[in-house]
Amino acid sequence: MNICLICNEYPPYKCGGIGTFTYELATALTKNGHHVVVVGIYRDVDEDIEIEGVRVIRLKSWQGKIAFFTNSLRLGYKIKNLIQEEDLDIVESIDFEGISAFWPVLTIPIIIRLHGSVIYFAKEMKTRVSKITYLIEKRALQKSDYICSVSDYTAQKTKQIFKLDKEITTIYNGLKIPDENRCKRDFTKNYLVSFSGSLMRKKGVLSLAKAWNLVKEKIPEARLKFIGKDTLEDGIFIKEKIYSLVDKQYHDSLEFTGHVSKESLEALLVESDLAVYPSISESFGLAPLEAMALKLPVIFSEKSAGLELKAKLPNLILVDPLNETGIATNILKLLNSDSLESIGALCRQEVNDNFNVEKLLSENIKFYESCINEFK
Repeated sequence: MNICLICNEYPPYKCGGIGTFTYELATALTKNGHHVVVVGIYRDVDEDIEIEGVRVIRLKSWQGKIAFFTNSLRLGYKIKNLIQEEDLDIVESIDFEGISAFWPVLTIPIIIRLHGSVIYFAKEMKTRVSKITYLIEKRALQKSDYICSVSDYTAQKTKQIFKLDKEITTIYNGLKIPDENRCKRDFTKNYLVSFSGSLMRKKGVLSLAKAWNLVKEKIPEARLKFIGKDTLEDGIFIKEKIYSLVDKQYHDSLEFTGHVSKESLEALLVESDLAVYPSISESFGLAPLEAMALKLPVIFSEKSAGLELKAKLPNLILVDPLNETGIATNILKLLNSDSLESIGALCRQEVNDNFNVEKLLSENIKFYESCINEFK
C-alpha cells in the first residue's frame, strides 16, 4: 500500500506523543514493505526529505487571521497532488484542531485517528470550549470516511461530544520496544522519581507537586525530576506553579530538564527508581508505556484509558489523579519496596506482549485494507 500520514511534529522535529506514534507507525509500515509519505504544517520549516525510507514533507505555515483555513486547504490540495504523484491508496489524519476540515474531495479514503482533540480535552478538563473549534473539529470528523481511536474511552467520549453516529474502530497505540541494553540495569535505590512529558495541568503535574510534600516528609532524600517542555497556563509557566505548590524547604529536590531528545529521555528515565504519570485526562497514555518498556515501575491514572491499559498491564499501578495522598502513598510504597527489579522486568514483558508496534502493525494494515476495499 501507499499510505499518507498527517503529522505536524514528525521527529526529529520537536514532538510529543502523536509525533512519536506516527514515527514508529511509519517506520514499521516501511519495514513491512509499504510506502509511506508523512505531510504536515510546520511553523518554521519548509522541506521535502527522506527519513529512514519515509518521505517527509514539511510545509511552512502561512500566517494571518485565516491561517488555519488556508493551511488546511493547502494541505488538502498537497495530498490531492500526491494521490497522483505517489499513487496513494489512503490518507490518515488526526482529530486535533480538525486539520482536514477544509480539504477538497479526494479520490481515496480519509481516516481520522482519535488521539484526543482540542474539544475532547476541554470537555475532560471542564474548561471553556470554543464554538468555532468545535464546529471545525466536528466538520473534519463528519467529512472523514472512517474513524479509528487509540482507546475505547476516547472513541465513546468523542462520539458523545460531537454527536457522531459513525462506527469507530479501536486500535491501541504501539511503541517500538527499546533494546535490552537501553533498559534500566542498575537497581541500586537512589530515591529518584521522574515524570516525562509536557508540563501541563491535564498531565497531573500539579497534583504530583502537592503529593511531593507528603513524600518528602517520609523520605527526606527523595528527588523529583520533570523531563519535558514547560507550558503556559493563564500567562504563568507551569514550572512556577509547581514551585508554588511544593514547600520551599523541598525546592532543592526538584529538577527540570526542559525538552529533550528521545535518546536523552530514555537515559534520564533509567536513572530513576520509578516514573509517575497522574494524568487528569489522556486519550491513551504513551509515556507510561515507554517507561515500563525500560523496566521502570510506573504509576498512572485511573481516569480516561487507565482502566483499559490496566486490563492488559497487571503491574501498572493506577491512582486517582486528584488525590495527592493516594499518589504519595503509592510513590512511598514503591520507594520502600525491595522488588523494583522484578516489577520492572514484568512491566517490560507486559508492554512487549501487548503494545509492541510490530505486533500491532497487522491490526493497522487490516484496517487500512478494509477501508480501501469498502471505499472502492
